[in-house]
Amino acid sequence: MTIEEISNTLPNGFHDAYIRRLSINYVTREAAFALEVCIGNSESEDASKRDEYKQGRLKLEGLLYFVIEPPDIPLPEDNILEESELWITDDSTDFYELKSYPKLPELNKGFRHWFFISNYNSFIYVAAMNASFEWE
Repeated sequence: MTIEEISNTLPNGFHDAYIRRLSINYVTREAAFALEVCIGNSESEDASKRDEYKQGRLKLEGLLYFVIEPPDIPLPEDNILEESELWITDDSTDFYELKSYPKLPELNKGFRHWFFISNYNSFIYVAAMNASFEWE
């Protein structure tokens, strides 16, 4: 399964999700995202239903690459970023809709995907053979 196929099964995909934790194991070629996924209904009259979140885990197997751009925001003088989760506001498999992206290896198998981190104004680019998702 691909990240896009998983995203299509979620009420809002990965839009407005928060990355709480990342783990990458280069020996087993796996990566895991601990996420808070928006499952709310933006059209609900009940405000608590609009901003409802549920924790889940996105796992990548057969990891081909995992690239995290540095934050593209002014750093404070002490060079410490504010403690907060990473807020994903957009994601896609279509790299051609991006104005630019780093030189990444071409794939002849597997899938690739990008996530835009709004609060850091930067991207995460991944490629893997398989993705899975489970609610926690």
